[in-house]
Order: sequence, then structure tokens, then C-alpha cells
Amino acid sequence: MMLADLVLNPCVHKVYGLNRKSGEDVRKRQAGGFARVGAEVDAHWRKIELLEGDLSKAHFGLEDEVYAKLRNVTHVIHNAWPMDFNRSLTSFRPHLDAAVNIVQLALDSTTAAPVRIIFSSSIAVVGCAPLVTGDSAPITEAPLLTVDAIDHFGYAEVKWVCEQVFVEAGRVFEGRIMPSSMRIGQLTEPEATGAWNANEHIPMIAKSALALGCLPLIEGMASWIPANRASRVMVELLFAPRPVAVYHLENPARQPWSEALEVLASALGLPAEAMPLPYVEWLACVRADTNTVRNPVGKIVPFLEDEFVRMAMGVVVLDTVVACVALPMLEGSKPLSEGDLRRYVAFWRKEGFLV
Repeated sequence: MMLADLVLNPCVHKVYGLNRKSGEDVRKRQAGGFARVGAEVDAHWRKIELLEGDLSKAHFGLEDEVYAKLRNVTHVIHNAWPMDFNRSLTSFRPHLDAAVNIVQLALDSTTAAPVRIIFSSSIAVVGCAPLVTGDSAPITEAPLLTVDAIDHFGYAEVKWVCEQVFVEAGRVFEGRIMPSSMRIGQLTEPEATGAWNANEHIPMIAKSALALGCLPLIEGMASWIPANRASRVMVELLFAPRPVAVYHLENPARQPWSEALEVLASALGLPAEAMPLPYVEWLACVRADTNTVRNPVGKIVPFLEDEFVRMAMGVVVLDTVVACVALPMLEGSKPLSEGDLRRYVAFWRKEGFLV
């Protein structure tokens, strides 16, 4: 989605897409990705050069003549990351190396202007901030200086470390590197297709609800933003004047969980009398059903007991004032519609994730 938004931007002349090696034809794989999210690039393919390499290696594991072409880049979006909440900080070492190598690319740049870098960070970086401060106010868009506020799992910890890498690079190499980290809240998939990855926790909750016969009762407000909107916001940020170190990306138009759950229950075909169970009781039912094929959230119970409660139910609220001032696309974002939610369920059914 973001690659499509970049090549459709008239200000962009060339985009290098660095992909992991997979054994598949890289252009065919990318075309499939475009189709999956409903993106049309047509003649703009001429702007795209797809490469395969390894971000954790020096020069990304590319041949010297290929890396030499990358030295002409003016803007970098570092958006590749495994969504795995069960891994330790040390297991993410290749991703730390990748951040350092991206800084090195910026230093190797032959362009006169500072190289603009956008790092896709996470709400999890500040996931424990309310517990540390005792303050329920929205969390400000600023570098986090204390590790106490980071959520206590490897994914969150390594995102914070990478934030610090880019903050420090911007300080030490001021005038050569212009980095920003975008802390991202809950993304849904594109509105047009409903293609939401079934390996994420919201689709997993939906599938487990079918096995258990009901959804959980979730209090508070949701701040979901579709990936197509988030992509346009990131591209807008890439070219924003006078950028700052940290921005927050979640939907400033928050909506009650109760409304979303009501639509999801209807779309899933749950009986009208199947009222949502109080969250703690629902989790007890999850633990009691050990079949994680039909009840996939059984695999992420620790996350649902702790991080999900804080980050998804309104305990952790990202302030988006700075981002909204700089990024009109974010400021104008609306809540998800009933049609959006129903398209997600329809997609999971089409993919065979739901029966």
C-alpha cells in the first residue's frame, strides 16, 4: 500500500523497494501484494526498482554497484518488522543492525540535502507510561527517556532502542540525517478490500469468539485506523516541512468498543442472545479451551491479560496534536464504518480463516 502511494505521488521519481529473499519472483510477489490491497499502479511500475537483500548486513547484502545506486536516495521509510509479541529483545538483533545500516546509508548518501528517515515505531514503546506516571492524560509526542515506560516484551523494547538510534543519529549528524519515529497504534487493513492479516490479535479474537460462542465485553474507546489511511499519512510525513523526532499515528476520531463489537457480533453470525462476556470471564473461557486452532487467542493469553488491556482499552492514549497539525490526512480521519468492519469479517471468511 505504501509503495503504491509513493509511486503515485508526482513528487516521487524513483522508489527502491528492498525485499527479503524468498525464492519467488520479486515482481510477481509485489504485484500480488498490490492486488491484495486493491492498489493500482499501472504505468507507474517504471518508477519501481525491486531489490532483494538483508537489512541486517553491511550494504544490505547487495552487490557494490547496486548499493551505489541507493546512495542517491533522499528519503527512507523503514517499515519492515515481524509482528511477534513472544520474542525476546536479543532475538531482534538483526533489526537493530538494520537501523544502524540505514543510518550508514544516509551517511553514504551523495545528495546535498539531509536524508529524511521515517521509522515505523509502536504504541508499545509507551505502553507502561500510565503505570509509571499515574497520569491518564494522552502521551505526548516526544522521545521517551526512561525505560520504565516501555511495555515489558521484546517487540516493544527493540522499537524503543531503534527510536534512540535514530534520535541520536539526528543529533550527532545534524544536517546530514533528518529522522522521525512514528509510533503506530492499532492498524486495520485497507478499507477497499478488508484484507486484514489473520495472524493479528483482532482477527484471532473474532475466530475465538466463534468457538466460544461470544465476544468479550471490552470497555473504553478504540482508535483503529485503516492501513490505506496510515500509508497516506506516512507519505505525507515523509515530505512534511520542519519535522520533529516523534509523531503518533492512531485515529484521532475514537469510537466506543461496544459499537464495534456489536457490528462484529452481527457479521460473525453470533446469536442475538449471545451477549458479550465480561472480559475477565471471557479470558477464563479462552484458557479453558486448549484447542488453539479453533481458539487461536489461546496462544496470546499473556498479551491479552496485560498489554492489550492497557493499549487497546483507552488506558494508553496517544496524543496526536503534533501529528494532526503537520499532517492534514490524519486530522481528517473518521471512525471506521459498519461497512469497514463487515468487509474484514467477509475477507477472513473468503480466506478460510473463519467458517
